[in-house]
Amino acid sequence: MKKALLVVVALIIGLAVMVAASYDLQKVIITPDPSKDLEVKIWIDRGTGALYRTGENIEVFFRTNKDSYVAIYNIMADGEVHLLFPNTYDKDNFIRGGRDYSLPTASASMRYRLQVRGAPGKEILQIVVSTEPLQFLDRLQPLIEQQEFAVAEEKAENFVTQRVIPIIEGKEYAVSTTYFFLDRMVQTGKISVRTTPSDALVYIDGAYIGRSPITKDIDVGTHVLTVYKDGYRTETLPFSIREGRTETVSVTLVPIVRTYQFSLSSTPSGASVYINGTYRGNTPLQVSLNQGTYSLRVERAGYRSYEERFTIDRNMTKSVDLVPIIQTYQLSVTSSPSGAGVYIDGNYRGRTPLQLSLQQGTYSLSVEMEGYRKYEERFTIDRNTTKHATLVPMVRTYSLTVRSNPSRADVFIDGKYAGKTPLETRLDEGTYDVRISLSGYEDYEERVRMTTDRLIDARLTARRASLKVTTDPSNARVFVDGDYLGNSPLEVSISTLGRVTIRVERDGYVAQSRDLTITPGGIYSLDFTLEEVRPIARIAIQSSPTGARIFVNGRDYGMTNTTLSLDPGYYEIVIIKEGYRFASTIRFFSRGDHSLDFTLIPIE
Repeated sequence: MKKALLVVVALIIGLAVMVAASYDLQKVIITPDPSKDLEVKIWIDRGTGALYRTGENIEVFFRTNKDSYVAIYNIMADGEVHLLFPNTYDKDNFIRGGRDYSLPTASASMRYRLQVRGAPGKEILQIVVSTEPLQFLDRLQPLIEQQEFAVAEEKAENFVTQRVIPIIEGKEYAVSTTYFFLDRMVQTGKISVRTTPSDALVYIDGAYIGRSPITKDIDVGTHVLTVYKDGYRTETLPFSIREGRTETVSVTLVPIVRTYQFSLSSTPSGASVYINGTYRGNTPLQVSLNQGTYSLRVERAGYRSYEERFTIDRNMTKSVDLVPIIQTYQLSVTSSPSGAGVYIDGNYRGRTPLQLSLQQGTYSLSVEMEGYRKYEERFTIDRNTTKHATLVPMVRTYSLTVRSNPSRADVFIDGKYAGKTPLETRLDEGTYDVRISLSGYEDYEERVRMTTDRLIDARLTARRASLKVTTDPSNARVFVDGDYLGNSPLEVSISTLGRVTIRVERDGYVAQSRDLTITPGGIYSLDFTLEEVRPIARIAIQSSPTGARIFVNGRDYGMTNTTLSLDPGYYEIVIIKEGYRFASTIRFFSRGDHSLDFTLIPIE
């Protein structure tokens, strides 16, 4: 029965079903290829092989793993092909990968739905997707506008073999199939699929049913079995199912023999290459090999043979570094004293005297014995060789720390300058003369025996300073910081360091003092000229108003207010200021301090 269009609230499409198919199923089912990157799946709301009743709605779902162009068609039992998607209501057949879609799609869900009706039996739906536009739809495009759901001009076999397959071959595509039953389930039997090797993917009529071995209920009739396993040839064959019977199908899968390029180079080149014992040429070499495991041998005169077993499952490039055949020579090692450990390249080889075999090359030699310095040498052996190591007794070293007060003193060890204090140095075991010297201080000397770590803590003694004092006149008393040292002229040594005060005194003369900084070992000479002591009269003269001229015994001494220093005696002091009467006094001024106050009277 052909499809009919019924308008209810939405457009309803009835799928016609026929009891028996009138086409070669093996020609219309496109076998899936699971090795492809593009994948697609089609299913119906009740699952593959489900039963539907006349008038019931059916939903078709599909999904791809990549953005793709989609075509879904119904292969009728009489061989007609009805295009379900795209259609007048769902024209955009480009979908996004990783999403589930349904018919009707979300954009057309209010415009139509699919409904089954017709004679009881089986209906097959097949989906084809590609990452490129499906050109076999071009001839159906005008029919979509006329028929809403286009019917192909060709029957199923010609449509699939002449229209679909030639277009999708050579492009990235994927297919999937599902089916359902209307009103009654058909008679069924069982299919039991066994493969060698097992765990192959099993498809029946293009629909995936599981992995081998597998047994599954299936409707009576002729079907197409497809078995796929990676690395093996895909097998497709028809089989028939009888009611209530189990049909066992055993398939022996044939490995796919792939050919790959094997490129081989060697250092040095020109080496002979043997694969599975057969000479194939000299390096550099490129040969074609079937997928599999091989033995490889590379030979060249003067070099060690290179052997390897390898598996090739892709184009392969290999490079071989051939190792020269190296001569072996005798190495004899002796030492003084004997019994020392011998190490070659860090590996212990025995004790002296020692003889061993070494391949030609360069090595590091180490001869070691407790209490002696290690003997080390790098040598190249290209003939029989003898090595003798004279071991030097090991001298232990110790730490010598030298401190002094004051610091920054020069340190001499066995007469050689070693640095300034504080000083830390290491010395071999033995006896040393240490001298510590600082300007202005006595040298510190000590002999040390280095049998352990030692410390020298020297407190330096300052050298005495020399002081010479002379006076004019002589015989003056000399004091240092108040301590009497003697009378001038005087020459003494003193131990006082730093800033001191030197004072000289003599009766009838004015005492004098000088400050002096004494450093260790310093030489100082001071000369004082003493002045006789005489009495002084200090006279403070003030006037009101100030600024009056002062005359003492007729001599001008400046202006008031001021203080005059005069010898004791009688003086006439006159104060004169313009506009005022002069004032005067005559009196005796003794040694000491005096004060005169004058109040000037204006002239009327």
